[in-house]
Amino acid sequence: MLGKRLYTEIELCWDRVIPGPAATRAGQLRGALATAFTDDDLFHQHAANGQLLYRYPHVQYRWRAGRGLVIGWQAATERLLRLPWLDLELCLGAASAVRVADIRLTTRHAPFGIGERLHHYRFVSPALLFNQRIYAAYRVMDTTEQRQAERNRLLIASLLIALRGLGVHFPERLYAIFTRCERVFCRYKRQELIGLQGEFVSNAVLPDGLGIGHAVSHGYGWITAIRSGETPNPTAPPQIQG
Repeated sequence: MLGKRLYTEIELCWDRVIPGPAATRAGQLRGALATAFTDDDLFHQHAANGQLLYRYPHVQYRWRAGRGLVIGWQAATERLLRLPWLDLELCLGAASAVRVADIRLTTRHAPFGIGERLHHYRFVSPALLFNQRIYAAYRVMDTTEQRQAERNRLLIASLLIALRGLGVHFPERLYAIFTRCERVFCRYKRQELIGLQGEFVSNAVLPDGLGIGHAVSHGYGWITAIRSGETPNPTAPPQIQG
């Protein structure tokens, strides 16, 4: 075991049904909370001088089954738990204000470790592993094998970045490969980006709720373990061939 990190999930239950794509709603939730708690630096990625902070975000926003999720890691968990969530009114996009009618709190110590065997994971939401430069090079790679190797390289790099961002040192060589992979189009900051959805195996023991890749604070790259006895999704697409 490499250690445990404090993890909190705050599920926001609304006073009415709020439809809409999860990715869109997660981004709107992030913006609404930044507005509601303007003076709290917990809700933005900027330094005191206004410069953007390039760090793994310890507060992340997601959307599940019509409800908002606010995820906190480490010291952020205690600060999140002290905030007045109940009856909080938020404006999600152009819709009229919605009210937090109920909240559900989950707090745990999330384990990280080195597995004696390969562990299976799936992406709950697409992972944004490419930037423009890397994707331009990826598109002109000559063979399927090269593109598969590049996807796996980006997967490993993104896992290591997330681990370091949470203060977890992985002392051995981290192994990870996609076992099922699908390209999907994702909207992020009014841009259409390529995301990767599917499943992977790794020698790292990773907790449910870990986010990897770009834009994890907007709900992308959210992973969960495939439990023992649970088979990988038989209807999921095979490894992409391009």
